Amino acid sequence: MSTNHAATFVVFHGVYGHHRENWFPYIKECLEDDGHNVFVPDLPMPPAQSLNSWSAIAAGIITNLNPADTILIGHSTGTILAMYMAECTLTPFKAIFLVCPFIRPLKQPPGQPDFIGPLETFVTHKFNWSLVRNGADAYFCYAGGKDPYVEEEFSQEVARKLGCSLKIIRNAGHINEASGFLKFPLLYRDMRKICGEVKREDRLFDTPSAPLDEYPENQFPAHP
Repeated sequence: MSTNHAATFVVFHGVYGHHRENWFPYIKECLEDDGHNVFVPDLPMPPAQSLNSWSAIAAGIITNLNPADTILIGHSTGTILAMYMAECTLTPFKAIFLVCPFIRPLKQPPGQPDFIGPLETFVTHKFNWSLVRNGADAYFCYAGGKDPYVEEEFSQEVARKLGCSLKIIRNAGHINEASGFLKFPLLYRDMRKICGEVKREDRLFDTPSAPLDEYPENQFPAHP
């Protein structure tokens, strides 16, 4: 299937990530099959990882694109990069999708590679939230219940600052391969909506639907 007007999607992975992990290949295949252009760049790994090194690569891709036809997707640390690109743009992006977003330092997971150092330049960046909000025509936020890295409250904080709703997928963890997310039909459905496309049953329902709680802006559940 081809679309009447193709969009360009740019997907940013998280720390220690790459283009072949999680649901990235699934999303890329689905969107390309719909006639869209998709970039999933491999961003520098630690110790070369920094907001500057990542944003330089992102800018190299985006500079040749029309932001009004461009949609950014960030997972984990990639959400900070997506918001940074929104803060810097002169023309708003069509939409930005943030999966497990955060802006605070994370706790070091036991038995995992160093997370503290590689995230320093990301979590210490002070966003101008007015610029970030104005840097995209629409924002979509998703969080996983029982995420071992990003606490639910952290994603709520981002959604509040952006003034958007938050979809919390129960027991979805970090919404990654480790928690069973090699496919992400919910995200694909929402992407198709923003492009004004009719849903495709074969793509949307090829995996069981995960239990979902959706909270409108500033109506998130309280935490003790």
